[in-house]
Amino acid sequence: MLRSRFITTEADWSFRDIARQLSQLGSLSVVSQGCLALASLLITRALSPSDWGWVAFGLTLQGYLVIISSGSMRSLVIESIGRNPQRLHQIGTAFVILSSGLSVTLALVWCGTAAVLGMDRWVLIPLCILAFGSIANGLYPTALFEANLNPLTPNRIASVVDFGFLILVIALNFFGEIQMLSIAILFAWKWVMTAGWQWICFLRRETMFWIASSEEIAALANGIPHQAIFGLACTIPISSGILASQLGVSSTEAGFLSLATMVQQVYIVLSVQLHRIVQPRMVLYQSSSTSDAFGDSMMRYVSLYLLVLGLIAWGLSSSVVWYVLPIDYRPVLSLLPWTILAGGLTSASFMASFQLTILGNQKYLSPIAIFVAVMHICLSIFVLRWESAAAIAILGAFSSGVSLLLLNVVLRRRKNSALKAA
Repeated sequence: MLRSRFITTEADWSFRDIARQLSQLGSLSVVSQGCLALASLLITRALSPSDWGWVAFGLTLQGYLVIISSGSMRSLVIESIGRNPQRLHQIGTAFVILSSGLSVTLALVWCGTAAVLGMDRWVLIPLCILAFGSIANGLYPTALFEANLNPLTPNRIASVVDFGFLILVIALNFFGEIQMLSIAILFAWKWVMTAGWQWICFLRRETMFWIASSEEIAALANGIPHQAIFGLACTIPISSGILASQLGVSSTEAGFLSLATMVQQVYIVLSVQLHRIVQPRMVLYQSSSTSDAFGDSMMRYVSLYLLVLGLIAWGLSSSVVWYVLPIDYRPVLSLLPWTILAGGLTSASFMASFQLTILGNQKYLSPIAIFVAVMHICLSIFVLRWESAAAIAILGAFSSGVSLLLLNVVLRRRKNSALKAA
């Protein structure tokens, strides 16, 4: 059974404890991101632009597959275990069944589509390896660790594996063996190794009984469409700008926006670390009927963290552009505030969506996400007439803000309705 950590204690609610875990998660994330950045640099230099383009394409698709297969269940698993810790075995089994089923199905669809399109074998085989490697990525038990208030173990494992991945890339580069096939195999190895190691650590910590419960499977399955659509649609305002700039402005402007978006992505990665600590505690707060003062304090803490992290990201990235990069990159300075703002608003939207999930109102997520995505695409067509990457960056921040506003409006109404019903 789950450890008594699920019973709320003073340490569980301590902001000092949250800050300690956050600093450790941030450090581990910096290690992982640094290893991956160095490995990507070596791979980019060794591969031709065409080959790297296919690898990047495969990794992008792999990210979408993970959002659908496991990312869509993360909030649901944390919420379910937080409310019913004695149902860990049923919920964990349901997660494995659904995630593996979705991952295998999506991988087969991916490979089948690539084969039907008649791709060359030198492209098809690496893409299929990435597709089937993503099955392991979809089975990461990260949500089970986070529900048990232990988000550090998965990050420690990921940091070690990412360091090993970097060492292997350096070795391949030394022997001149960096090719599409070898890189695809390395990425698949990284995902399989991380998944296997995480499951070994989790099963050593918890005695798991694999119990298939139709009730838990149905509960997770019902929430997957809303969570998946929301997760995919939320990426449109923050990821479509580069494509829009490339098609409607110029490759130079797209390059500037791409650099600013890289800062945004790092900002989101670091901000999500706080979510991994706070969200399980929010479930406990709801379940234990603790006073509203704690919930309000928690949200103020999240808002302050996002603000401070955003200012740090803006200051550091602006310094790099101003003092390190050639003068030709100075236009990036005008894009950074808007891309960082969009990243902060998106991160806050993820937190608001989790609150709706806690209240059992995830059905509102997909309509809001679809509305914002359609609105953003329509406005993008209009904004492209200005032929300005800055306008596209501003639109991304605006769309992210609309998403957060709608989520908070619905959240406030659902909370008021719950209070009236009580």
